[in-house]
Amino acid sequence: MLICDTLNLVGTYPYDRKQYEKETEQTLKKRLLGLDRQQSKEENMLNELLPDTYLGKLMRQLFKGEENMCSEDDLQIILDFEEEQFRLGNFEKIFPCINNVQYYSQFFECQRNANNLLMRYLMIISPKHN
Repeated sequence: MLICDTLNLVGTYPYDRKQYEKETEQTLKKRLLGLDRQQSKEENMLNELLPDTYLGKLMRQLFKGEENMCSEDDLQIILDFEEEQFRLGNFEKIFPCINNVQYYSQFFECQRNANNLLMRYLMIISPKHN
């Protein structure tokens, strides 16, 4: 059971070779037929709907004053962080936490974009710790 909890905490998913081959084949067919361009239009529509959601409001606040609202990578970092929070269970997170992110960030040799993004995100979702 301990191995199962550890793998769940890390966020690993079971690998299905047949499903992967099927998805790869479908992707290649879509690309061959030119259907992948339509998918990118649907993703743009999804980004246009994003500002009306709670996450969209947070992202606007997070990127206030910046020309580009956010990239897909930034959004994915925040979604991954929230997913990890959901999977914590009875474990306690050490870093990044709202009350220690500024203190421990000084010990990194270089400031990475993901760490800075999560630090700003944590400051926004919990203003009482500022």
